[in-house]
Amino acid sequence: MATPSETSGLCPDWVLSTSSNVHVARDRAWFSTYTPFPTFTTSYVATSGPEALGIGDVHLPVKLFPKRSGPGAHGTLHLRDVLHVPTSVCNIIGSPGTGDYSGITFAGLGDDGKDGAITAQNGRRLGYFVGRRLMVLKLSGPPIGPAVGPSALETGTHYMIGATWPDSERQRWAAAQADHATNQGEPAAGPSAPYTQKEKAWLKREWGGEFKFLAAYGLSIYKDEDREEGRSIARAMMEADEVEDTSM
Repeated sequence: MATPSETSGLCPDWVLSTSSNVHVARDRAWFSTYTPFPTFTTSYVATSGPEALGIGDVHLPVKLFPKRSGPGAHGTLHLRDVLHVPTSVCNIIGSPGTGDYSGITFAGLGDDGKDGAITAQNGRRLGYFVGRRLMVLKLSGPPIGPAVGPSALETGTHYMIGATWPDSERQRWAAAQADHATNQGEPAAGPSAPYTQKEKAWLKREWGGEFKFLAAYGLSIYKDEDREEGRSIARAMMEADEVEDTSM
C-alpha cells in the first residue's frame, strides 16, 4: 500500500454488495499489487458501466471486534483481483466466492459484531461490518491502518451499490495471467514453499527481514499459518515489482 502521505485522501467506504461478483477499489493507493488492465463492469442500470484501469490485490487493515482493543483486535482482510475504478461512488466488497473468506452474515450487528462478521472457512474472524442500509467494513484507524479521507456516502441519500464483471472480461484477464506466467519461464514458488535466497534478500532490502514484514501485516513469525500467509503476500508484491521494472 502507499505511504501515509499518499493515503490521506483515500475513500474509506468499503461497502458490502452481495449482488456484485467482483471487488472494486476507487483509489490506486489501496493496492498492494497492481497490473494495468483496461476493462469494464456492468451495473443495475447500464450494460456498460464504469471503466476499470487495472487489477490487483488489496490488503485492508480491519477491526475484528467492536469492543476489543490491543493487537488481537485487528487483522488484515485480503481481497484478490480487485478492479481499480476511479469513478466508483465508493469501494465495493462483492461476493465472487474467492479470497480469504467463505461466508458473510449481515443480519445486524450483535454486541460482539457476530451478525456482521466475515469469517474464513475455518471460522477465523476476518472483519465485520457496521450500518443498516449499507454495510460498511470497519477499518483499523491510524497508526495500524492508514489515514483516510472523509466518507463519500451522504446521510439520507439512497445509493444503488453494485458491479458485475462480465465473464468474457474475467476470461480475458485469466488468459493474460496465463500468458504472463508462461513468459516468466520457471514457475514461481508456491505460498507454502520456503523463501529462496533471492526472496530473502528482497525481504531484507525492502522490509528489514521476515519478522518485520509479518509484523507490519499483524502476522506472527511463530505461527506457521501466519508465515504461509506472509509468503503469499510477499510473493505477490515481488511479482508486482518485477512487472513494474520490466515496464519502465
